[in-house]
Amino acid sequence: MIVQHKLKFYCLYNFLHFMKKNVYFVAFDIGTKNIGIAISHYRIKIVHPIGVFKIFNGKPNWLIIQKFFNEWKFLKIIIGLPLNMNGTEQPFTLQVRNFSHQIQNRFSYPIIFHDERLSTFEAKSRLKNNNFCFIKKDNVDALSAAVILESWLYQQQK
Repeated sequence: MIVQHKLKFYCLYNFLHFMKKNVYFVAFDIGTKNIGIAISHYRIKIVHPIGVFKIFNGKPNWLIIQKFFNEWKFLKIIIGLPLNMNGTEQPFTLQVRNFSHQIQNRFSYPIIFHDERLSTFEAKSRLKNNNFCFIKKDNVDALSAAVILESWLYQQQK
């Protein structure tokens, strides 16, 4: 049993190590308390919500974000752009653009803005449809980033 457990861990470790050496798209769903994160391999294009960066007093922990960018290779960063239902920008849009400029200045990856309207609604709907007893905000934010990335990837296929 212990050998089997170690083998599973070793295989998972090798898989994650392999995955980190590949190239990805990453999407961020930026909120006031969390930044949802999702990734997709640039060829396979299967989207994975992977977690959140916490925001404290209006600022993310840049050391954690730096570590994240040091471990993964990205082609592009897709950032959900909050818009009103009529397509106009809202007050929070400016904060998202400012955060995006900070990401661009620190990490020099190309940034693409993508409409995030209804991404949180879609994420909550998916969680409810999969019989989650309770919906954690972290899960919603990460899944919202996945919805944004899926939408952007779909748009690229057209």
